Amino acid sequence: MLKRLLFGIGARMILLVITKRHGTIRSKIFSITAIHSLIIPNSLIKFGTFNLSVPISIEYLGNLHCRALHEPSGKTLLTDAPVDNGGLGEEFSPTDLVGTALGTCFLTVMGLVAQRSGIDLQGAKVRVEKSMTADPVRRIGSLKVVVLLPPSLSISPTDRNKLERAVQSCPVKQSLHPDVEVEVLFSA
Repeated sequence: MLKRLLFGIGARMILLVITKRHGTIRSKIFSITAIHSLIIPNSLIKFGTFNLSVPISIEYLGNLHCRALHEPSGKTLLTDAPVDNGGLGEEFSPTDLVGTALGTCFLTVMGLVAQRSGIDLQGAKVRVEKSMTADPVRRIGSLKVVVLLPPSLSISPTDRNKLERAVQSCPVKQSLHPDVEVEVLFSA
């Protein structure tokens, strides 16, 4: 027996999965943020794991500008090629967004750890310095990241260590090619 119940409260979707094995009924509740209706095939349902994709549509606007649409939220962002690659530098470049993704991912995974540990991380900041290389091809050569914890934050060395370890699990960091040098510095 497998039952799936999907219901929404505003933009928050809740999936309840009920199974029965060897006479034991098990249930698992999953919270999913979505604007659009969501259909989850049986093949994607596993206990505690979803293989959900996020559709992003991108349109070329001309003059090295693009508009990206995050379909679930309807939010858009614009990009431009950097000045050193023929653009006007009027928006984030695609490689700037990689650095942005890394920094926001660091703060997000640290925020998750902070929530579970009762730490108020509000006001934490990250500064990312992206450096390009042309050897052997044009690509990101390094990302230097400085994590600035709020000056008013007073935490134990154990909690600080949890936050520092959290950035190593950042999915963006884990997705970067090993040739991209990532240097992380934590500052009080």
